[in-house]
Amino acid sequence: MLNGRERNVIEVISEDGFNYEKKNILLKNSDYPQNMSTHVRDPKVFKVEDEYFMILGARTKEDIGCAILYKSLDLKKWEYFFEIHSEKKYGYMWECCDLIKIEDNCFLICCPQGVEQEGINFANIYQIGYFPIDISFKEKTYSLGEFIELDRGFDIYAPQTFIDNKGRNILIAWMGIPDATYTNNKTIKNGWQHALSMPRALKRKGNKILQEPLVEFENLRKNKISSTDNHINFLASTFEMIIDIENSENFLVKMEDVKLSYDNNIFSLEMQESGEGRDKRSVYLEELKKLHIFVDTSSIEIFINDGEEVFISRFYPNKTKINIEVFNHGSCSYYDLDEFKY
Repeated sequence: MLNGRERNVIEVISEDGFNYEKKNILLKNSDYPQNMSTHVRDPKVFKVEDEYFMILGARTKEDIGCAILYKSLDLKKWEYFFEIHSEKKYGYMWECCDLIKIEDNCFLICCPQGVEQEGINFANIYQIGYFPIDISFKEKTYSLGEFIELDRGFDIYAPQTFIDNKGRNILIAWMGIPDATYTNNKTIKNGWQHALSMPRALKRKGNKILQEPLVEFENLRKNKISSTDNHINFLASTFEMIIDIENSENFLVKMEDVKLSYDNNIFSLEMQESGEGRDKRSVYLEELKKLHIFVDTSSIEIFINDGEEVFISRFYPNKTKINIEVFNHGSCSYYDLDEFKY
């Protein structure tokens, strides 16, 4: 539906982040370009030198996903800057757009809706990924690279980034996805459903974004166990596991009915009953060298080859402590994780 409800961009004023005093409408549907549908949303404001820019996800009247930029000097009056779109159509709508700079390279993160699955790629109903982008705000020009998936798991959408007090680009995403066929019924019964991903630091390798868990999570570690045995077996609930892999042939990790495997350069995450309808997600890898895994009571986050690829998913095992088996690895370190305390 192109003629949806009015989607205004509203400035909300708060001094402490809890009490809100005033709202100002900054942009209305009538302020968007004439070729846009009413599907324009998810504003993100950033600063380049002395000017402010706002990027929004958008859908044209021709059902083409894109992003649009506005510019301001005072955060009050905004003027249209330009539209960003790919040469090849990537879906009918881009949500949750974010334009970030990592080292000297810029990336346009977005969530395209309406991208068709291609083999093991674009397997979710809606995608999350990024375009490397060469952009000049002075010349009002840009060039997009190829779209790259940011995460290969079942439950990842709507990412947000910020720069912390250490200068790191930090990304947090919604550990969920709209309109999926699989469910979270076991938490819905308890009055809640979705969660947020672990925050992770973004780094760059060429035109690719690497994601690494924050080093601060090491403060939660306790009860370390290390092993170089070819087969290890233990019970665990909330834990972190780092596996350095010497020979990836016949490599396998089992966590009750969850399986991580690597065969013919394809790494796969497979689930059965505990997936609540989640089945299999995969990615092509030239080699498998390292897995860094975090498991909570209903979630799993897998960082591959120091963040080269990432899989995020919810899962719902029947037991509090699940049986973990690791086959054919080099070395494995395991930690129980303490609860996070504010």
